[in-house]
Amino acid sequence: MFVTVRYGEDERRIFNINCRNEVLLHQIKKKCKVDREEVIELSDEHGTVKNLRQNLDEYGYEYLKERETVILLKVETCVQEPTPPPPPPPGSDDKTEPPPPEVLPDKTTFIPLLVAMSENQEFIDSLNPKDRLSKASVFDDPDGKGKKAKSKDKKKDKDKKNKPAQPKK
Repeated sequence: MFVTVRYGEDERRIFNINCRNEVLLHQIKKKCKVDREEVIELSDEHGTVKNLRQNLDEYGYEYLKERETVILLKVETCVQEPTPPPPPPPGSDDKTEPPPPEVLPDKTTFIPLLVAMSENQEFIDSLNPKDRLSKASVFDDPDGKGKKAKSKDKKKDKDKKNKPAQPKK
């Protein structure tokens, strides 16, 4: 059971996936000459991240297909500072505790270590989707129907308003 890892200037290496993900990622770093402090991950050729680093004690064959070709990725995590709470409204007493600062999740960015893919914007966009769940989307669409469903509902409501009343028989 093996996969082919693509990296660098279209270099390829074969790795055994019948081992724990921790060992697999360590060997990939070593054989592909990635700095030991770097965090790495793998994706398929369509940009689907395999998430091996989040499942280090599980086996590679559970996440990778036999004879699959995967792309080596570098993982960058940007720690986002919590937003400070708003100042208390004027005239309020100072004895009330301010709300805790809003904690934002860390932003993770995947960077392909295969030169050919590092210039492919479609691939990079599929690795790092911009439409990850945000607060705005949760509040804008609380029932989970999506924006298309809302616009249809508005159209139906508009049609009902413009439609003349049917005479009763």
